[in-house]
Amino acid sequence: MNTKKTLVTILSLALVAILLTACGGGKASIEGKWTAPDLAELMGMDEMGALAGDVVYEFTKDGKLLLTMGGKSMEEVARELMKSANIPDAQVEEALKDTPQVTYNVDGNKLTMTTKIGETVTEDSTEFSISGDKLTLASGIGNAGEGVTLTRVK
Repeated sequence: MNTKKTLVTILSLALVAILLTACGGGKASIEGKWTAPDLAELMGMDEMGALAGDVVYEFTKDGKLLLTMGGKSMEEVARELMKSANIPDAQVEEALKDTPQVTYNVDGNKLTMTTKIGETVTEDSTEFSISGDKLTLASGIGNAGEGVTLTRVK
């Protein structure tokens, strides 16, 4: 009888642990896609009009930070802009050969983003917090001098 009670207790504790993990009982992850309605404006890209579309930050599991606008990669957007300005294809390809590569690292509540363009590497850090589907960055993005809140894309 005592063995049955112990087994039921262990199974109950395991079930509670599984449920807590599935419901976000652990620390929320920055991984995933995030956006804000005014993100293009905050980044100083609102003048790009319809080309800009929705700006989405995607923090991948492998530590990369991808930025898309209107569902297109930044490289695609840059290529379209240059072609619409009648820049010759050879110059467009030369300009795009060193497409920025952005990675990120999370240490507690500190987010560090590293950007590499050719041989040039820059690093920016900010504190962040996650509450439900909201990601708040303490430092601004682009022209925003203060923090910004992003919403998880579902």
